[in-house]
Amino acid sequence: MPSQLQRRLERLLDPSVARTINALSGVSLVDSPAAPNNTQLHDLTTQPHRNTRPHWGDATFGTVMQNVQSVTIHGTSGWPSYASADNFRVVYDCTGEYVTVPNPPTHWYCKRAIGPQYFVEPNGTVYPLIGPENLEGNAQFTWHSEMMSYLSLGIETADGGDEGAVNTHAGVFHRLDSTAAATAADLTGMQLFGLLHPGGNQADLNLIWFAMFPAYNGSGDITRISTRYSGWRNTLFTERDYRSLALLCRFLAERNGIPRNFPLLPYASVEKDVADPAVFRQLLVADPLADQIGAKLTVNMADARAGNAAFTQAYKTHHTEWWARYFGLRPGGTGTRTPCFRGFISHMINGHHPCPGPLFDWHRFAREVWDWWWYPFDFDPGTSPKQPWTFIRPYYRARGDTPLVEYYFDRNGHRLQRAQYRVALR
Repeated sequence: MPSQLQRRLERLLDPSVARTINALSGVSLVDSPAAPNNTQLHDLTTQPHRNTRPHWGDATFGTVMQNVQSVTIHGTSGWPSYASADNFRVVYDCTGEYVTVPNPPTHWYCKRAIGPQYFVEPNGTVYPLIGPENLEGNAQFTWHSEMMSYLSLGIETADGGDEGAVNTHAGVFHRLDSTAAATAADLTGMQLFGLLHPGGNQADLNLIWFAMFPAYNGSGDITRISTRYSGWRNTLFTERDYRSLALLCRFLAERNGIPRNFPLLPYASVEKDVADPAVFRQLLVADPLADQIGAKLTVNMADARAGNAAFTQAYKTHHTEWWARYFGLRPGGTGTRTPCFRGFISHMINGHHPCPGPLFDWHRFAREVWDWWWYPFDFDPGTSPKQPWTFIRPYYRARGDTPLVEYYFDRNGHRLQRAQYRVALR
């Protein structure tokens, strides 16, 4: 067991939700009155009353997971506050209100048993939502990422997501400079808000930044927001969120035998890219298990590495199957196919929903999970012994199509320079 990681996480844990949900194990599923399943829309006139007897949401929910292959990172739409962990509680114990859609509502559906195993909110608190309250023992099943839920753990990160006008919600976000104009920036391309967490002596103020376009010039898939993230709002994730998320992910990797592996293109999307042979080729060829996975998929790896016409034609024929099986799914069933990708992915890459969104900094997140924070400066490869270089290099600014590993090389660098940097860091 990764005991050191567990001890570091314990000071960040709030097991209250998991404790409440775990106590419902074995409680019979009786709705009042009986409600249909949670995936179909129903006429508003038939909406049942809210349940008053807490229970779990379906027969699969809460069962022990046996074949964890990955961890899926989510972004929670419109739940940026400290109290949002309780939103998952009422979904998991089926006492929440039924969801009405659209606005004004004309239909409803029953939203229950939907959510991740873990929730990380902006002040860095980590909430186990079901199963091991102190991170000991096996994970338990929840629906969070379609069929990927069978083999992937879910972590929600609290943010504004695609919730409308989240930075103007009265009583939640506060401009720290009350005299500033609504359009004023605190730093170039960014506004600063205070997010007040409720709770007596537990009250906490987090600083939440919002990107302002087109002046925002930070990391993210910002060049494709209009085509991939329609309606997505501009919340930036907090430093506490990233730090706790990285620590939790490092623990889960050790606990479940998952490598600290990321896809080469972390912003790739099953919805937008599944038919593109160039995207799949990059994902597959860069994977440490490329040959084993390719053999399982019956991909000709020589063609894949060459990116030739034969690979392109084969992918056009098999792209739906190959994409699904690359991430471990058996099309048309609930089982898994291994070997497959193992590591950390987004809901977007295989879940038909663009979270954790365009402003989640995958490159910064991966760097900490990988322990690359231990290299804060470069070495001059022309000196012996090696001397540090202290000038600022022109790094790539990460975008949606920026390969994860290329982010760390010079913007105008060439392969010889990159090889020198690698040698210098040994």
